[in-house]
Amino acid sequence: MIGEYKMDNKYIVGFFIQNPFHYYLYESVIDSLVSKSITCHLILNDMLKDDNEWVNMYYGLINFVEDIDRKDIEAFVFSTVVASGFQYDCVISPYYHNNIGQIGKKHIRLMYSLAKESWTYSWWNVFYDKILCYGDYDFRKLNIYNNCEKIGNPKFDKWFRGGLPDYSEIKKEHNLSLDETKKTILYVPTYGELSSIDQWIKEIKDISNKFNIIIKLHHGTVYLQSEEYRRNYIKQNFLNVLNDAADLLKILKITDYVLSDNSGVIYDAVLAEKNIILLNTTHNHQINDHTIESKIREKIVNIDVGTKILEILQAKDLWGSQKKILSEIKNTLFFKADGFAGERAANEVIKLLSQANDHNHFLLSLREKIFY
Repeated sequence: MIGEYKMDNKYIVGFFIQNPFHYYLYESVIDSLVSKSITCHLILNDMLKDDNEWVNMYYGLINFVEDIDRKDIEAFVFSTVVASGFQYDCVISPYYHNNIGQIGKKHIRLMYSLAKESWTYSWWNVFYDKILCYGDYDFRKLNIYNNCEKIGNPKFDKWFRGGLPDYSEIKKEHNLSLDETKKTILYVPTYGELSSIDQWIKEIKDISNKFNIIIKLHHGTVYLQSEEYRRNYIKQNFLNVLNDAADLLKILKITDYVLSDNSGVIYDAVLAEKNIILLNTTHNHQINDHTIESKIREKIVNIDVGTKILEILQAKDLWGSQKKILSEIKNTLFFKADGFAGERAANEVIKLLSQANDHNHFLLSLREKIFY
């Protein structure tokens, strides 16, 4: 799908991507834009090749993109776009990246997570002409003179519109070894020092005879040299280990319980209204008490090291009460879980493209002060 540079339609929108997660984030928006005759390109971040820690993620991304089964979009590497001097009418990205400004006339941020607030809501958000938010919570954190819009979570459009495969298809696609008489646990840890792997993985292994265990690794754990000991242990001790190319929603569909820690997957599990256990670690003191990460732990089941996971899983009354709480959290964090977030996002893209001038002088002055 990676092609030569060729421009045809009136508007051309680029989607900045550096791992498969970003494609799943964009997919519904791309579908909606293509249906409106907007040309869409994936812009692959080949700057990753210059970083020894992340170079393997770049080659993994290339393999993933080559396997995408669609002919209505093309992909180009970032350096090729820069060398050509071409500017997209609009570039969509999940967060600011150095040098991305030169390849787009306008820029839109599509939210990819509610996690890590000190970074997610940081200064670089003034770079964007428009930010497409999940709902009220991130909107209140980011809006500057109406530069934000609440659209919901486009990644979940297939979920809410019944567009995902059935159990047997998902099992076959991901080569999963599952006992259909057992409940299935999905373990989705983050990477780095906030990961729960070191302090919890052996206990998770201890319950693998009673539950199906699927582990979806964070792309950091998949590729970083510093995470090699973790991924090696997991691959040696568990049957169903998925990398970053796996579609999280498909795995969530066949999951009964989600185990996580400080990963942004928490919020996906909330939106899917799955039974959730958050695994605390000795590094949890780093979480700011005023962030959503801290607040969500006040409402969702979370356990400290030493607590038996099996005892929590078997507490049936706990899960009925948590279902009600999850529904409330979902409605607080996400706007219209109806399967049309991608359509709303596409409409906002077209609206921005149609605007001749930006009169948000306050935002423009902030941007000039910070970036120039």
